[in-house]
This record gives sequence, C-alpha cells and structure tokens, in this order.
Amino acid sequence: MSDASPILRRLESWAIEELGAQRRTLERLQQQAAALSDGDPSSLEARGREIESESAACLERATRRSTLLRALGALWGVDPKSLTLGSIAERCGRDGERLARLRSDLRRAAAATARASRGNVRAARSHQRAWSEILGGLLNAAAPSGELLGGGQLVDAEA
Repeated sequence: MSDASPILRRLESWAIEELGAQRRTLERLQQQAAALSDGDPSSLEARGREIESESAACLERATRRSTLLRALGALWGVDPKSLTLGSIAERCGRDGERLARLRSDLRRAAAATARASRGNVRAARSHQRAWSEILGGLLNAAAPSGELLGGGQLVDAEA
C-alpha cells in the first residue's frame, strides 16, 4: 500500500475540494431559489454567474481526478475506468477509511445539489408558464372586438 499512499492522499485532497465545491454550489442554488421566489432578477443573474463560475472549475478537478485514477490503475495493473472511490477505499483497507468517509459525504452533497438544481428548474419553468399566461391574457384583453391575438411565448433569449 505504501506505493499508493501519496496518490491516495492526493485523491483525498481532490475529494475534499470537490466536496467544498458541491457545498458552495448547493448554497448558491439555494440563494437562486430564493431569488426566483422573490422575483429578484439582479440577484437571480448574480447567482447564475456564481454557479457558472463554480462549474467552470469542475473541469480542472475532473482532470485531476482522472490523472490520479490513471496513476492508481497503472500501479495496480487495472483499468482506471474500473476504479471508483469506493473500490479504491476498499483496496486500501485501513488507509482508505478516510477516502470512504469522504466518498459518502460527497455522494450526499452531490445528491443534495442535484435535488436543488432540479427544484430550481421546476420553479423557473413554472414562472415562465405563469408569465406566458399573464402576457397572453394581457394581449388578448387589448385586442379589438374580442379578437384573439397570437402573442407567442416567453422564451429564454440566451438559450
């Protein structure tokens, strides 16, 4: 195990950084949900930029994780694609206990982030439908002689 110890420590460091990123993203998603609920466009935009910034750093962490898994795969003579944090922790025995705990924390944080993201998507879609209905009602109310106007739909111009 001693040959893998430095790689294992670097993998633990990666997991700690990833856990922090997941927690920061979750906090920003919660702030974004509040901005959606409050109807605060400037706050919503700011939270979106923060989430994008956090996501941009994800690629660097993913690359580092991949490099570490390749190093362990070469050391152990296995395909790095077959290695998971759980299998690495198991393979390392007592030395892998910290990684196993980090893996559990990371799974919980990632699940919470995914739930919050899905909730924000649902809320944003609900807001979009409501505004489309309001705008459609206003357009039709303004139409001469009860004629229905085709007002179109509210869309995200940046998409």
